[in-house]
Amino acid sequence: MRMNKKLLAVVLFLFILAIGFLGFILLGETPEPGEYVKRISREHTEDLFFEKAIDRIPARGNITYPRVENRTIKVGVSTDPDELNFGAVPQNMTVRKFINLHNKDINVKVCVIPYGSIRQFIKIEQNNFIMKTNESREVMIEFSGDRIGSYNGELDVITKKPKYGFLEPLLPFVAC
Repeated sequence: MRMNKKLLAVVLFLFILAIGFLGFILLGETPEPGEYVKRISREHTEDLFFEKAIDRIPARGNITYPRVENRTIKVGVSTDPDELNFGAVPQNMTVRKFINLHNKDINVKVCVIPYGSIRQFIKIEQNNFIMKTNESREVMIEFSGDRIGSYNGELDVITKKPKYGFLEPLLPFVAC
């Protein structure tokens, strides 16, 4: 009888340990930034199982009343490579920008997350995916809205790379 209680205690301990391990891996989300960046920046962190890189990109856009000149709608577009600036966009029109990603390393989890007042007007085609070794991918980001105003924030591209190969099968379930 005593042996059964010890065995049960060991099994229960291992079960709780396994649940804790999975919870640690799967639920470790990145908190929203307290302050938005003015310039592109990169942050690196790591824990026991993953290396995480966060590329923080300033984002802004203006939704304006449509300006029509000579039967042409005027749109202000920015090509600045140091920020995600959608320019002046007429109400209910859409502007698209693209981010090119390339993974030279082992398989990684990638999440693309907007923050700030601009978040509600941004739509990201693929915002949570796995990139294979030597894969390149173009991520489309759309800005559109019906409320006139100036909106800003940042777009974070979060990359999680497993430190150990046995963790790669868990990548689809890992939080960013």
